[in-house]
Parts: sequence; structure tokens; C-alpha cells
Amino acid sequence: MKDADILLMMTDDFHAQSFGNRVSLKYRLPTVFALMYEKARCSEITFNVPGITPGCHRCATSSRYAAYKNGYTNDVESTGSTVFHTQYLNSAIGLVSLAILHRKSNDVELGNWFKQTWERNLIQLRTHPDFGKEDGDIFQKSFGKEPRVFTFDSVWQKVEAESSPKYKEPCPDCGGIGNLNVSSYLISLLQNPLFRKSEWLNSENI
Repeated sequence: MKDADILLMMTDDFHAQSFGNRVSLKYRLPTVFALMYEKARCSEITFNVPGITPGCHRCATSSRYAAYKNGYTNDVESTGSTVFHTQYLNSAIGLVSLAILHRKSNDVELGNWFKQTWERNLIQLRTHPDFGKEDGDIFQKSFGKEPRVFTFDSVWQKVEAESSPKYKEPCPDCGGIGNLNVSSYLISLLQNPLFRKSEWLNSENI
């Protein structure tokens, strides 16, 4: 996988998605993750682009990780999802993927979307007008009660790298460093058994 141009994690399984995040970080692979919410009323896309996005997929969905750690079981089925919902989500995935692949190009329409850094790597695509009507919901905060904003809209949320002291513990996957390239180098070091045996890692020598 390390020689791939992009990794697409389009699974319905939380554990598979979380594995994909670790693969993305280990090999510094641009990676796109996607799923649908209950009844397909909204879809979600997150993406890692090492060197551009400071936070990883786990930073973006840390509350989900905490829920599964505390015993949450996902019982959402595909009820309500149609081929059109799937095509709508796939189109967005495709455009985001092309923008990632052409991120260093200035001479193509989808090139250079993300410039040198990009923090808004959690996208929600609303496909039902009743989704996000609750006070405090991100769609309400973004669009208020503007009647012209009905559905088929999206919000791009900022994802910060989860690090201390704001968070009790740094992101267990990327370390909350804010640079996913650096995170990958640290992961490689920590996975090297010889490095882990280094004398200077012994607390008595620090």
C-alpha cells in the first residue's frame, strides 16, 4: 500500500475505518473515509492528507472512538438509503479524491484546492430537510433558519489535532502533533524494536 496514490476507506465497519486511519498515518497515504448516517439523511466524509491536514480521521471522530470504547454497538441499517443517496455521496468522494490527487497542480480545474494547509477535513452532506434542525446543530449554526437553504447542502468542519493541554490525552493515532508527516516518522520509530531498546529511552537515563 505504501506506493499507492490514495487510499479509499468506504466501509460500514468502525474497526475497519480505524485501521485505515493507522495505515494512512504509517505510510503517509492521502486517505478518504466515508459513511452514511441513519436513514441516509446525511453522509460524512473525512480525509487525511499528510503535510496538509493537521488532524487525522481519529481527531475528527474522537467522540465515536470513545463511544465504541465504552461499549457502543452500531445497529444502523441501510433502511432509507437508495441508489441515489449512494451516487450523491460517491460523486462528492470522487471530487474530493481528485482534488487531493491534483493538490499540487495549478493547471487543472480541481487542482490546488487545499493550498499549503487545510483544517476543514470533516464534511457533512445533508440529504433530508429534517436533518440538523435541532438548536445547536452544525447546520443550524451555519445556515440558521434561512428558507433558501433546504437540503443537498454541506458543511466543512474544522478538525484540530487533538493534543494536550486542551485534551486529556493526545490523539492515540497521530499524537496530536499537527503534522501528519512527522507523526508517520514517529510511528516508524516506535515500531522499530531496536529503537525501543535504545538506552536513552530508559527513564533512568533521561
